[in-house]
Amino acid sequence: MWSRESQSLRLVCLRQAALVAMADRAPFSCLLQLSLTVYVGTRHTRRKGDLDAYIAGVCDGLMAATPITHLAVL
Repeated sequence: MWSRESQSLRLVCLRQAALVAMADRAPFSCLLQLSLTVYVGTRHTRRKGDLDAYIAGVCDGLMAATPITHLAVL
């Protein structure tokens, strides 16, 4: 996701919003657990696909960008 300009811009915006929401609190420094609930509409009942296809964007968004990734300046 970081290599796609449109996606990296969204990730940067999301992380900036999270930074604002955290205010002056320090980032988490302990182990965390993330639970996701995936709702698949009725039009997908015959072909649900792989579960990771639904949550891959969330997982990718939690990953750090590589040092050579060009990020859009906001």
